[in-house]
Amino acid sequence: MKVIAADSGAAILDEYFKPVSFVASVAVLVEPPYREPSA
Repeated sequence: MKVIAADSGAAILDEYFKPVSFVASVAVLVEPPYREPSA
């Protein structure tokens, strides 16, 4: 069985809509024997 986990991201903006900080996106796929993820 393959297991996939994913998440999205966002940015915090200042009053001029310029990004102040970022939150990243990631997706990971693992296959048996579930020891190492692959992107």
